[in-house]
Amino acid sequence: MKYIRKLIILIVLACIIFTCFVFINRNTVNLNDAQALLEEDTCYKYNYEQLSDSLKELYAKLYYAFLNRITTLELHDVSKEDIDQAYKSVMYDHPEIYYVSKKYHYIDLMNIYEIRITYTYSEDECTSYNQTLSSIVEDIKETTSSYNTIEKIKYVYDYIVSNTVYKDTSNDQDMISSLIDHQSVCAGYAKAYQYLLSQLGIEASYMQGEAIEDMNTGDNNGHAWLMLHILNDYYYSDVTWADVTTADFEHTCYATFMLTDTQMTSLYTPEDHYESTQKSSFDYYKMIHCYMDGYDESVLSYALRYTISQGKDIAEIKCSDQQTYNQLINTLQTTQTLYALLYKNGHTYTKASYVSRDSLKIVEVHFYN
Repeated sequence: MKYIRKLIILIVLACIIFTCFVFINRNTVNLNDAQALLEEDTCYKYNYEQLSDSLKELYAKLYYAFLNRITTLELHDVSKEDIDQAYKSVMYDHPEIYYVSKKYHYIDLMNIYEIRITYTYSEDECTSYNQTLSSIVEDIKETTSSYNTIEKIKYVYDYIVSNTVYKDTSNDQDMISSLIDHQSVCAGYAKAYQYLLSQLGIEASYMQGEAIEDMNTGDNNGHAWLMLHILNDYYYSDVTWADVTTADFEHTCYATFMLTDTQMTSLYTPEDHYESTQKSSFDYYKMIHCYMDGYDESVLSYALRYTISQGKDIAEIKCSDQQTYNQLINTLQTTQTLYALLYKNGHTYTKASYVSRDSLKIVEVHFYN
């Protein structure tokens, strides 16, 4: 009996000590301090602006915790769903917070949530990475100093494709995988793209959802891309699908360079809010004169010349409507027509083919020896 009483006393004492330990060692964040730090932030905070006032406060506290590497954070009067939304919003708005895991652990303690934050890189690793990132950004700023907004976006788009190989890695959900390790998947591509555009003063928001059909593999998978706030409007850009690599060639595809919201939703199902493209005033293919508004063989001929002048061997032509697109496809199915056009423009190739992007009415013409 005496043994049982001692055991009960020990259990009670252990519970008291554990409870005291939990409450003493919890970290809270002062809201005023968090909001003051957030006000200094210059990132484009699209996801923050979609939140309610209470979730904006939670966003600020999480942002403060991430920047100060707080590992255990106490949160009052919130739900698990609130934390999920605010946590995701901070991560979507801040690709530079690459050292925070996108997953967290939590404990529900008497209507108080205690969350445990994991940091995937040490402070020393981040110091080294940030020095490399600063060098990359300075080089890009110097190169693009005289460029307009569209030219800057295209330069970064090309830069990501040229410096990243699509490959699953242990850190492929952050921008370090793309910008420093040069191997990543769509999340890493998109966050690297977002970060570099942000450094050039271009507002870009990270997006996730489902690909209706991967343009390169035909699969229906989770995917990531960007929403761009430029030209007083909203466009969408997917740098991952720009990186086309096959056994025969490597190609930077511009089909997903600057999409309207209508074009974007023909390719993906976004998981969150997005904005409509109001004016549709910009089209990359119109800019490079490879846009066919009614079937016109001279546009095809020009596209071939333009591509060859750029030292490339894949021409892209966009069509204004289905009839024009069908007529272009029918023309290209007669391979002699394509060879004749190449020969007419002073070039001879032993092989030629095409790939059609039906949802966007874009055709890629491949020619090589």
